[in-house]
Amino acid sequence: MFRRAIPMMLTGALAIATGTLALTASSASAATPAMPIIRAVHFSYLGPNMSIEIDGSGFGTPAIGLPYTGNVANFEFSDTSRGESWGQNGQWPLEYTSWTNNRVVVNGLAGNGTAEAGDQVSVSVSNRNGGQAATWTGTLAPSPAPALMANQPNPVITSVGFSDIGPNIKIVVTGAGFGAPTIGMPYPNGNVSNFNFSDTSRGETWGGSGNWPTSYASWSATRVAVYGLDGNGTVQRGDQFSVTVQNAKSGEYFTWSGTLSPSIAIAPLPRPSRPAPQKKGLKLSPSAVAAGAHETATALVKAGESAVLVVNYSDGSQKVLGPTAAAASGQVSFSWTIPSGVRGLVHVTLEAGGVLTQGSFTVS
Repeated sequence: MFRRAIPMMLTGALAIATGTLALTASSASAATPAMPIIRAVHFSYLGPNMSIEIDGSGFGTPAIGLPYTGNVANFEFSDTSRGESWGQNGQWPLEYTSWTNNRVVVNGLAGNGTAEAGDQVSVSVSNRNGGQAATWTGTLAPSPAPALMANQPNPVITSVGFSDIGPNIKIVVTGAGFGAPTIGMPYPNGNVSNFNFSDTSRGETWGGSGNWPTSYASWSATRVAVYGLDGNGTVQRGDQFSVTVQNAKSGEYFTWSGTLSPSIAIAPLPRPSRPAPQKKGLKLSPSAVAAGAHETATALVKAGESAVLVVNYSDGSQKVLGPTAAAASGQVSFSWTIPSGVRGLVHVTLEAGGVLTQGSFTVS
């Protein structure tokens, strides 16, 4: 699943780099679409996860539906300092997020090519309806990254925290754009195809397909929590690691790498298992509800603490609510409508501060 080599991620970007613009056209006619014009090129997250935003006009439409990871015939990014190119047939692929007549957004360089700050680069956009092209050239330079949106199609990891390093390691990945997991949560002792944790010092990998299994506690668009590595692989402090999260819907992914060290405090808790009876602290009301009706979950956690509620229905479908910050009193509340086609026992898991609280209710 994960094709990209995993070097250390560099934080940075969104620079409007100063460069030059060249225009070309295969034909000149008043009937052809407007000539594409590139007014600014923005770079963020320099490295394999680099985001490129091209602003201008006359870009037309992409040669393939987006989001898409691969080659698009009417776009090209080149690092002329290194002789590397991405985007077109026979070159390294790109992760394309969106394309409008005024803006093209790419999030991620696939393949083994590299681009670094200070390199001379070029960006070319063609209007495939008329054959015209615009090319921008300049220096690759970073500045502040754009604001994140929870449900954006391109995942971005902003932090990875660890505690209890060893077979019971706890990993909390935060960011945005993670989408939904490919299987219901919590999910003990198994593989989730759009998550991958690797100890690159030891050549061991968990998650994904064909690797050691792990135990997943929760998953939301902004947070993934893993509690425990299964199989015979080992990890130790000081090892080099990488974490990759893929948005299952868009196909785009983000890889974070660094040195394994404890960085967060998470309260002791058992590994995820079959849902337990409702515990004090999580109240589900009503305990029996008709399909299509309203259900409410309330709990007491620490004031201001972020909480995520995961609802697993008997038909295998899942609903994730949150994250939601608790009130000053510590109370957090979630309300939602039960799907009309659902029946039977529903399992609910609240994750707050690394602690899982579970309960259930029935739908008739």
